[in-house]
Amino acid sequence: MLGKIKDVYENALLESSSTLTTVESTLRQLTWFLPGRFEDAEIASEGLYSALSIIGIYHDSLIAKRLDQIPSLPPSPFPVVHTYTSPPIESNPSDRLISGCSSTSSAEAWSARQKIPRPSDHSRYTRHYCQTSPTYNRASRILVFIQYVQLLTEMVVRKKRGDKKRWQVLLWLEGIKSSLRLIMLGVTRRPLLNSPIPGREVDPSLLPSKTPRPDPLAADLEESLPDLPNIPALSPAPLHSHVLPLSDALPETLQSPAQELLPRLRGTKEWIGETMHATEGLVCVLTYIWVAHRQQRQGLRPGRGSISPTVPASWSLANLAQSTPTTSLIPLIYILVSRLLRRQPIRGDEGMTSLLADTYAERDNNLVWYLVRGSIWQRFTRPKAMGLLNALDKVWGLNLIATLVRDHVDLVDDLYYCEP
Repeated sequence: MLGKIKDVYENALLESSSTLTTVESTLRQLTWFLPGRFEDAEIASEGLYSALSIIGIYHDSLIAKRLDQIPSLPPSPFPVVHTYTSPPIESNPSDRLISGCSSTSSAEAWSARQKIPRPSDHSRYTRHYCQTSPTYNRASRILVFIQYVQLLTEMVVRKKRGDKKRWQVLLWLEGIKSSLRLIMLGVTRRPLLNSPIPGREVDPSLLPSKTPRPDPLAADLEESLPDLPNIPALSPAPLHSHVLPLSDALPETLQSPAQELLPRLRGTKEWIGETMHATEGLVCVLTYIWVAHRQQRQGLRPGRGSISPTVPASWSLANLAQSTPTTSLIPLIYILVSRLLRRQPIRGDEGMTSLLADTYAERDNNLVWYLVRGSIWQRFTRPKAMGLLNALDKVWGLNLIATLVRDHVDLVDDLYYCEP
């Protein structure tokens, strides 16, 4: 029963794939307007966003499955003639798929394939390891699942159990995430990607509603003549129009190995740098917990600067960030050291592939998020942002935007995983 429901859902989803992206994007945009609208609206909004993200992984697998069913080679331009004089010739599996389909369906499928962009280097690399390494596949998908539910988990634990319990849960989450990254690092022995699984790069509306089905007449003929080779007739064929599209869309089996898109780590320095990158989140959470314990031992109230042995230190994120610049200083130093230990771009270095350069550039760009985290946010960025919002409140038509942004500022103050 469940299998039938699953098949019906998958078929309905792929047949109406043009509406898939529209529905998902509309629901995700709705989550931006929910915070502050009613009690526990933030939890409801993040729960909806997490559910959509997890379902999106399943939808991506369906799209990838449908994409694999589309032939990567065009139908043969030669008519097939059977003869009894030669021994059988083993054909390529993808060629058998195309030759076994009706000419109309295979031509339509090839036409759809030409409209679909080639997979990116990131997609090829991650798909290769997800398909060839069960350990990498499980570790990467568990990591992505945790990343989708970590903010929701923090919200629920903070509301139900308080700030101190929240930091204990965050320590467990970051410990598990760091362990999973180290497992993937051990499997690949190559730099870690920010997104360890292939993402959706194909517009679902470009997929054909039906995949090419085998021609029953051709199948019966192959069964009746199992040992006969296929010999192309010596009649003219449109070779130019047939072969030319293949120059820009070679099958993946004819391209360079996917694992070579990222170079292997070389030397102890690169291994240490990549290990530090894998544990950045764990070090950041440990810094907050260390600051809280130090203040608790000293009896110092965060943000007040007065000694009060009878009042315990607050474990709230805002108070810890305001009390000392250590909450931003230690993680930033740790990250910058890991950047110095990684492979540096050198002219003529063949190991600096485009995928590696993009990965390093994305890591460097992510440093901007530290403007909205820790003491940098509380002492520098937040006062300037609030001043701008107060100015927008006085402008007619922009006060609504200021109110919406202010609701999210409160979330950034209170939640570790919340980023604008």
